[in-house]
Amino acid sequence: VTNLQTETNSIRLEWTAMPGNPYRVYTSDDMAESAWSNLTPGGLMFSDARGFRNLPMDERMGFYFVKGSDYLVVDLSDGPTASSYPVSYTNDVPENGWTDEYKTTKLVLRRIPAGSFTMGSATNELGRYTNEPQHAVQLTQDFYIGVFETTQKQWERVMGTWPSYFSNVAYRDSRPVERVSYNDLRGTAAGTNWPADGNVDTNSFIGRLRTKTG
Repeated sequence: VTNLQTETNSIRLEWTAMPGNPYRVYTSDDMAESAWSNLTPGGLMFSDARGFRNLPMDERMGFYFVKGSDYLVVDLSDGPTASSYPVSYTNDVPENGWTDEYKTTKLVLRRIPAGSFTMGSATNELGRYTNEPQHAVQLTQDFYIGVFETTQKQWERVMGTWPSYFSNVAYRDSRPVERVSYNDLRGTAAGTNWPADGNVDTNSFIGRLRTKTG
């Protein structure tokens, strides 16, 4: 929260919003009821980097602010001809765990919060190379990373092809897609300059996901 102020019969919260990320404000004694009347199941979404909310000033003065969700789930069910892939957010692992549904017709990612960590290996680590010095790395913003390897079925649902060598139809759906290249993932034109920039070709795997999820 970047600004908190009282107004007539209300409290105003302001924050810097991550575009496309859900946000929630909860109030009440047990911190369980949302203060937003227009709350979606995954939180209120913003298309730009500004967020604010006025909260009624009544007997329920406790509140806390939640940014983002632990998991992002992309629904690939409609396959490569779909005009869009629905995206949902959750903080909970399904009751039965991440079943094959989340490795075939859905794609699940977990949020990694901004912060710092040590990259590299200790000098006494077995098999260490000299080009692995330990050093601090700062992540300046949250990002989402896949919980599982991209599977053959997920690849087919996005790209419409089955490129894997290990392609036994009885088992292939939830197994990793193992014969794809950087060019397939990011493209051979706009996508060749990573990590200097984040561009991708529109028809690449990541390009199609971006287009169909926003």
